[in-house]
Amino acid sequence: YEADLHIEQCRITNMKSEDSLNLKNGRILMKNCLIANSASDAFDNDFTSGEIRDSEFINIRGDGLDLSGSTVTIVDSTISGNRAFGRGGGLANLGTATIQNSTFSGNAATYDGGGIYTGVSTNVQIRHATITLNRVDSDGNGTGTGGGISLGTFDQVLLTSSIIAGNVWGAVVAE
Repeated sequence: YEADLHIEQCRITNMKSEDSLNLKNGRILMKNCLIANSASDAFDNDFTSGEIRDSEFINIRGDGLDLSGSTVTIVDSTISGNRAFGRGGGLANLGTATIQNSTFSGNAATYDGGGIYTGVSTNVQIRHATITLNRVDSDGNGTGTGGGISLGTFDQVLLTSSIIAGNVWGAVVAE
């Protein structure tokens, strides 16, 4: 709480807690980190600012990244294989996010935004990113929007030189 966090070359795996990492009212600089195989959100940022660079958020049973009231830049990072029970399998953005040269792939949400969810009146800039093979309505109950990206009302969005492809709606059906 109200701390500055500079974390490099870290591995946080197999966490069973509410969030693998949670920062409130501080500044973040994360480089070359891996958060994987966690039972809840990988990194919950509440009213923080800073940068996440060259990092991976993989196989999380919650949001890969949760930005609430935060201003965070995500650069050269991979957010993959995460499963949110609600919104934002890869990223739940309720603040300002700048995404550069990053990949959101294979994420899922039961409601909105398999890859990326943005709340009401948020800002997101996406440059040179790949958003692919994400799924929304992963529980198959007929609700949810935006397999790749779900945008909220009054959002400000800038999308430049990016690939958004192969994102889907609906549960996986066994054959």
